[in-house]
Amino acid sequence: MRTTPLVFALLACSAVAQPLPSEAAGQERIRKYEQITADNPRDVEMWHELAGLYREAEQWDKAIGAETQAIQRHGKYAVAFYGRGKAKLGKEDYAGALEDFTASIRLLEARGGLDLYLTVEQPPESYIDSYRSRGVALAHWNRYGDGIADLSTALKLRNDDPKLLFERGLPGRKGRPQERRRPRLLPRRTDLRRRSRPAS
Repeated sequence: MRTTPLVFALLACSAVAQPLPSEAAGQERIRKYEQITADNPRDVEMWHELAGLYREAEQWDKAIGAETQAIQRHGKYAVAFYGRGKAKLGKEDYAGALEDFTASIRLLEARGGLDLYLTVEQPPESYIDSYRSRGVALAHWNRYGDGIADLSTALKLRNDDPKLLFERGLPGRKGRPQERRRPRLLPRRTDLRRRSRPAS
């Protein structure tokens, strides 16, 4: 009779030790891209893809290393700076993330600046998220004014993003949000004095 709980306990332990199917698939994709980058180390996009897989698995140091490999091979690859900044943000290295997001923004704006993306072209997702992520990193450094300015720029590029509205903290209004008055739950003191007076 005592063997039945022991068998169930052993089965539960063996089930916990095995990776989930999604984790196993992610690890298989990582091994595949590691082999591709080993076979062709000059392929910048494969290094960036490998770094993206590392970020999904929250392997921040490996993601930073893979994006650094891409940057070493092509120094003006803005998406690699963006990806390395995201990995540094995940690792809570806010100073390094600020540098990488700034480099990504600078490289993407070298094509024509913010006006190009506001008037002619649809901006790349990495450009918008570079502003958003840099704003979040600035907020971690208590530079709220600069962070809100970056989030506002991201909102100019994509004004229908609720996540940006939430992170900026001003839900679609200009200036400071108006304070809502709380309803008065207790009567005013003058009302209490009038009630407590005896009738004459």
